[in-house]
Amino acid sequence: MAAVPPELAMGACRSRREGPIAALTIHGLAPGKDRQLAIFMPGGDHHEETYFDRGQHAFVGAPVLAQSSVTATHTNRPIEHYRAYIGEADLFNSKGTRLTQPWQIIRQDRANFHQYGIRDNDDQSDSFFADPANRQSLEVMLRNGTMTREAAAMIVHGNVWIDVDIYGSQGTGRWIDVTVSD
Repeated sequence: MAAVPPELAMGACRSRREGPIAALTIHGLAPGKDRQLAIFMPGGDHHEETYFDRGQHAFVGAPVLAQSSVTATHTNRPIEHYRAYIGEADLFNSKGTRLTQPWQIIRQDRANFHQYGIRDNDDQSDSFFADPANRQSLEVMLRNGTMTREAAAMIVHGNVWIDVDIYGSQGTGRWIDVTVSD
């Protein structure tokens, strides 16, 4: 398995959402042209991302020149999107304990919506988190996805709108991306 140069791992890489890489190939054209990166994951999934290199590096034996891009394909797709308001009721679990982590609060919001019928005005429904097993996987899905620190802090404070994008394949959720909006 090849190591990713630090310049790629530190900010040039859009995201790292899947498990260990099982195989890695690069198909290059000519120096300075686009490079295609195929990352094949265990279980047959592959992952799609575009990477931009900031310098010349040997990457799996092939030079990656400045301004070249590396692209791969995967089978994960958007499953669903919803928008919800994180209100006061979402900040406490069913036993009345104050929740302190964003994933706990988002999970409680979905439990309130689907299981307890506690809904804020204009909360949108989703079919994915209607399943309690999928709500249980929310922590891992968020860890595999994206959310800014500012968004996490705002969710913990409450009284904020969130947009959630759920990604996966064949009905199985792999990650969520969460943003905060007005």
